[in-house]
Amino acid sequence: MGLVHCLVDAFFADTDFALPADVVNALSGGGKAMLVLEGGVFGLANGLAPQRDELVPRRGRADAVEAIVELSDSHEADLCRRHQAAPDAVWHEVAELGPVYRAGEVFPFWPEWLGQVP
Repeated sequence: MGLVHCLVDAFFADTDFALPADVVNALSGGGKAMLVLEGGVFGLANGLAPQRDELVPRRGRADAVEAIVELSDSHEADLCRRHQAAPDAVWHEVAELGPVYRAGEVFPFWPEWLGQVP
């Protein structure tokens, strides 16, 4: 496997979004299955608005999807407040959430205050 393929695999686990509409539309059901295309690829390639369930942040293929938790400001504020009283418990609670996402931050997001001892 070449360097370019390694980089694509590392940073773009799923590049179906890059397929042009004419390619997606020309595929038979068997062709789509062979390429393991998810249902949302047809809509994306054809400029359709995504369905609500397609907007849930996640990573991985359909057979091994790992949910990504988007940490809201209020949830983080609650965790931060409780962290001052029980840092170890909150640290483990955040770790159990799995990959945490926050718009505009490096993924996975790890709150800076979690590394601080009260």
